[in-house]
Amino acid sequence: AVGARLRSLLRIGVGWFCLCLCLCLPAHADVVVLRSAQALVTVDGATSHSDVELPYHWDRVNQGHAGEATFTIGFNLADPPKGSYGVYFKRIGSSAEIWLNGSVLARLGDPSQTNRDDYAKGPQYITIPERLLGQVNVMRVHIRADGGRYAGLSEMELGPEAEVRPRFATAYQWRVVASAAVAIFSLMVGMG
Repeated sequence: AVGARLRSLLRIGVGWFCLCLCLCLPAHADVVVLRSAQALVTVDGATSHSDVELPYHWDRVNQGHAGEATFTIGFNLADPPKGSYGVYFKRIGSSAEIWLNGSVLARLGDPSQTNRDDYAKGPQYITIPERLLGQVNVMRVHIRADGGRYAGLSEMELGPEAEVRPRFATAYQWRVVASAAVAIFSLMVGMG
């Protein structure tokens, strides 16, 4: 009975904290949220091309089959960027390569290897050097998706590093650090 009461109180506390956090996060006018892409998807040797809305949940769309996809996302910036920018992915992978205007930004694992790397479990942040961004831009994200691993591609938040990195840091703390704390707490309650 005590364990059930503690779990109930923990859920209520976490819910209130999340609500307060969402209400306190300031809106940033310079952050661009990229929500649409052209996708070239290959599953079981069959390739299809379509316009998609992000997030793209691989297992839902492809019934848990492994495969790969290349997402092409065009976006414009009102003003030429000044200083470093960053892009934050809530979910990407299982593994991925990210290109911006023809230059490699990052490699998260090896997309040519199946059932090996898994970057989809935590948020990812990539710094974008000022010289790579223009007013008209094309981002290309190639992912390798292993079935059953929650692979895919989330919407992306892109903007000045000072605005985007804190959003990533908050998400990282909640998704990775808080998950570990809840698991440890659950283990302790289960043992007690």
